[in-house]
Amino acid sequence: MFRFFRKLRQSMFQNGDTSKYFKYAIGEIALVVIGILIALQINNWNENRKLRLQELKYLKNLKTDIKLELKNNDSIINYRSITAKAAAHLLDYKLLSSGEDLMKFELTINQVFRRNTFIPTNNTYKELLSSGNLNFITNDSIKDYLLELDKTYVFIANMEHHMYREYEEYLYNVAAVSYTHLTLPTIYSV
Repeated sequence: MFRFFRKLRQSMFQNGDTSKYFKYAIGEIALVVIGILIALQINNWNENRKLRLQELKYLKNLKTDIKLELKNNDSIINYRSITAKAAAHLLDYKLLSSGEDLMKFELTINQVFRRNTFIPTNNTYKELLSSGNLNFITNDSIKDYLLELDKTYVFIANMEHHMYREYEEYLYNVAAVSYTHLTLPTIYSV
C-alpha cells in the first residue's frame, strides 16, 4: 500500500504535475489530521469510560459504607436505649438486701457507665479525600452530602467528647458532687 502511494507521488513529481502533487499532498495531510483526530477522540472516549467506571466503583463503595453506617447507628440507638433504661432503673434502687441485689446493682452501674463511642463508617470518603479523587464524583449534590456528612461526624465526635468530659467531672470530682447520700451502708445492708 505504501509502495503504491510512494510510486504515485514520484510519478507526479517527475512528470512535472506540481499542482496535482500539491493537491495530493494536501489530501494526504488532511487524511493524517483526520486520523489523528479520530484517534484522539477514541482515546478521550476510552479515558472517560475509565473515569466513569472509577466513579461507579466509588459510588458503590459509598453505598456500602452508608448501609453499614445505618446498621451501626441502629446498634448505637439500641445501646443508648438500654443505657437510658439502666440509668432509670438505677434511680429506683432503695435498699440492697442480698448479694444477688448487689450483683444486679453492679451490672446496672456497669451498663450505665460503659462507654460506647461512635465510629463512623467513612473509609471510602476518606480515601476520596486523601487521594484527591473526590473529583471523580461528578454529581455535585452527592459531593455536598458527603461534605455535610463529614461535618456531622465531627459534630458527633465533639458532642461525645463533651458528654464524656461532663461524666468524668460529675462522677469522679468530689468537689462537684457530694457523695454523702450514696455511702455503702445506706445502699447495702446485710
